[in-house]
Amino acid sequence: GDIRGKFILTGSRGCGKSTVLTDREVRSINTKHPAFLTRFDGAGLFGTKDNAYFNKKVMEHYYEIVMTSKFLHYVKTYYPEVYASKLGAIAERMGRKTEELDNYINNAIYKDCSIDHKFFSGEALSEAISLFRNSVGAKSFTLMIDRFDWTHNSDPRVQEILKNYFS
Repeated sequence: GDIRGKFILTGSRGCGKSTVLTDREVRSINTKHPAFLTRFDGAGLFGTKDNAYFNKKVMEHYYEIVMTSKFLHYVKTYYPEVYASKLGAIAERMGRKTEELDNYINNAIYKDCSIDHKFFSGEALSEAISLFRNSVGAKSFTLMIDRFDWTHNSDPRVQEILKNYFS
């Protein structure tokens, strides 16, 4: 049937939430309703306050690159033929954007460097998901984020950014 809405698994630590999400991803491979599970680093990369180098726009760009790269890895793992035939150009672009971002994160404070075009949430990912869905004939696509509330030291700025990935 048609699956809509948002489900939030709650429960005490160690009760099996991650196991349920992993099972959902694995059982959905090659079905009309694939589900993609990811999680992000709990450690905070950007500190707790915006500054001239690391602000909401840079963080949104960072999470878009990471999310898209994680999605591409999912497709490469479970749908290698779709990855090879449809997603090569996006993967190459993400590789270049990752190098640019790494350079920025490591050097912006010390020397003049910038990011040519900062992605907004979903900008690159939506294209990748669209190509994927059309290639596999998926009716829906589910995104699952494990430990959502732990991301970036439970940073509300990051939760606001990641919220953009859900309708």
